[in-house]
Amino acid sequence: MTGGIGFSRQGTQSFQDNLNLKNSRQKAFSYPSIKRTTEGVDIIDLQNSINHRNKRAKSALIQSWIVLLLIFTLVFTFIATLVFG
Repeated sequence: MTGGIGFSRQGTQSFQDNLNLKNSRQKAFSYPSIKRTTEGVDIIDLQNSINHRNKRAKSALIQSWIVLLLIFTLVFTFIATLVFG
């Protein structure tokens, strides 16, 4: 019966250690709050960044379509070789 008591004590100690570790990590890696405002921002730079983001999104969409087309081509070729092979 003493094994149960020791296990309970060990579990409590492990919980306390993890709690202390969590608290110390929060203090060590606290991130400052970032406020997004448009005060003091150059409008041209803002538009350039928006255009760049839109261009990357369009490029990612095109790449995904190309990959999808290649997959369908490979699957169709595989099925055609099985059927007509």
